[in-house]
Amino acid sequence: MSNLHGKSQKKLDWKDIYERLATSQSGVNTEQVGEEALKQMWDRRAADLALPLVVEKVGEQIEIALARVGRELYGLEARFIFAIRPANGITRVPRVPDWVAGVVNVRGRIYSAIRLKRFLGLPEDPESQPGSSGIMVVVEVPEIEAVLLVEDLLGVETFPVDEIRDAAGIAHTINPQYVRGVIEWKTATDFAPVTILNLPVLLSDKRLTIHEEML
Repeated sequence: MSNLHGKSQKKLDWKDIYERLATSQSGVNTEQVGEEALKQMWDRRAADLALPLVVEKVGEQIEIALARVGRELYGLEARFIFAIRPANGITRVPRVPDWVAGVVNVRGRIYSAIRLKRFLGLPEDPESQPGSSGIMVVVEVPEIEAVLLVEDLLGVETFPVDEIRDAAGIAHTINPQYVRGVIEWKTATDFAPVTILNLPVLLSDKRLTIHEEML
């Protein structure tokens, strides 16, 4: 029933992503926003995302979507993302693992919605607000597609690849095979560590394969 397997041929639409990030964070439905207001919202979002790119960077670059999962920051490689939506319209299904929120229709395709925090075995955030819906991130790696549920997306940043540090020796509660590396994200006042997930490895987990066969 789900489309975890089977590559779509859709291209990443950054404008669509930025607009949905802005509207999902503000709680505004795009269908209820006038064209001019939506354009202003997009212009503000584009300007904000452009600020970190003022400093010239050399060498190979990587675009990372910064996701809040529990109380930690995780990085999702932007090249694997082809849609972002507010986390609604999910239909629950019986007899599934607790990390499966249900199934959801995105652009006419049915996906399993995976609670990334629970799938990774991360603790619940005591400061999270009850009833908060979060964000759906539709990801695609070779031959595999899935919807990942995260608490929030903070934006998309470009980093030099040579700044990614090996995660070996760094204390993590998740499977180390899921981690590509760690990078420091410069915030307004400090630096925050971001764990970059290895999405092709994560989505190849046998638990996901068995779940899909059961649906």
